[in-house]
Amino acid sequence: MSLSETRIDKKCHFFHKLCSSKKLKTKTQVIVQESFDKKRIVKKLFWDRNVDIAYMLRLLEGQPELIPGDRIDLYRRFLTSHDWYTLLNLFSLSTLKDEILDEKVICRLFPKDLRNRYRYARKILSK
Repeated sequence: MSLSETRIDKKCHFFHKLCSSKKLKTKTQVIVQESFDKKRIVKKLFWDRNVDIAYMLRLLEGQPELIPGDRIDLYRRFLTSHDWYTLLNLFSLSTLKDEILDEKVICRLFPKDLRNRYRYARKILSK
């Protein structure tokens, strides 16, 4: 089973688990819950700065930046704050490979070992 198939199976299992629980019954409720989770995650990422959370969420959805470098800073914070498996659950493989693991983002990571790990992950994803 490939990595993407495993990821899809996990998402289907997660969706089924949510829908079968008493708290969430419909797909709409799951979407609302996911958007709430993204908002909560972005708030935690920017605990030290006063930023517009709605603007950061729009950046995640692909809206254009108002200030150049905001998207890079957002992705850098995701890479430094979350483990690899959380990133796989939050983003698609194509988004990870093409946007988040871009060299402009990776070169801003600290320490050097972290940069090397994500360069290796980008190399593996590009195969």
